Amino acid sequence: DIVARAVREKSEFLIHCGDFCHDVVAARGMIAKYAALPIPAYHVMGNHEFECSSALEEVLARRDPRQSLSRREQELALLGARLAAAGRKLLADRAERFGRAAAVLHAVSPLATLSRGYAIARKGKAGQDGIIKSTAQTRQGEALELLLTDGRLGCRVEAVFPERTETS
Repeated sequence: DIVARAVREKSEFLIHCGDFCHDVVAARGMIAKYAALPIPAYHVMGNHEFECSSALEEVLARRDPRQSLSRREQELALLGARLAAAGRKLLADRAERFGRAAAVLHAVSPLATLSRGYAIARKGKAGQDGIIKSTAQTRQGEALELLLTDGRLGCRVEAVFPERTETS
């Protein structure tokens, strides 16, 4: 029969399009099989269903696709709300992480150094030879570029005064 075939062939669902039974007594066995289906089954009431017992009406009402759709719509709305909330939380978490990373980056930025009143000395034309970190990197008469908060200065080294360290 169709119920056994649907189960055997691993159907995802069963749709019955009306006139489930013509005889109330004969329908009882079919009603029991239909009620116990392990897969979703949907039924559209036909004119003969109205002649059958209330047990059939109850089974068929439970299998009415409108009820299933209503439940699924509610589940979908709930899942949609959960997804939206999760998205907002993820976005807020990422924005907070980004803010922390930006703050750390700003703290170690050369621009932050300049804003605190320091200058950055660079060697070569337009500073192309890199930042000067030691007096040993310069010599008297050499051209340097100083970066300040509001621009650059072209300078020439007039004298080099290395500091003595305890190891030298």
